[in-house]
Amino acid sequence: MGYVLKTAASIFPITLAELKEHLRLPAAYTSEDARLNFFIQAATGFAEKYTGRQMLESTWLLYLNSFPSLRNDIEMGRCPVTSISSITYKDTSNATQTFSSSNYELVNSAEPAYLRPVYGKEWPTAINSPNSVIIEFKAGYTSAQLVPVSIRQAIFMICADMWANRETIVVGRITSTIPLTAEKLLDFERIIYHG
Repeated sequence: MGYVLKTAASIFPITLAELKEHLRLPAAYTSEDARLNFFIQAATGFAEKYTGRQMLESTWLLYLNSFPSLRNDIEMGRCPVTSISSITYKDTSNATQTFSSSNYELVNSAEPAYLRPVYGKEWPTAINSPNSVIIEFKAGYTSAQLVPVSIRQAIFMICADMWANRETIVVGRITSTIPLTAEKLLDFERIIYHG
């Protein structure tokens, strides 16, 4: 089982202009824009990994070695899952098949979201080999404004910490890997996966 990013989001939960305002930097100050954009990317990546959430809409591939037995659900990482594009699999003859979307449903009212066969259906028989089942799906919030405010604030705080402390160790200060307040904000939105 593994996730592969197919198409990354083109925007981030906070903008460069918003970060400059948070850091009290003038908009005309552009000499470190590349570094600030890098901070936004790094902080967003950390928040995604820490919370188990996909911040903005991206396309993912989930690779499985087989379908679950009978009616077992397939837990979907990278919440919120917005849609399933396709489910393909290798049948017992090693031929690639597409599992019709009329045979399964996405339950995304729960976190983590999951896939399950519709009533009266079951998962097809696939060969049990690496990556014999591929689920393509979209996950993430459709706009930065829909990202939970606690996550956006944590990203601001992590970026500010990176701006103020350019090195891992700061001599003469107590250090930590992430500001405690930012960690607490991210804890509110953390998803616990079972698979």
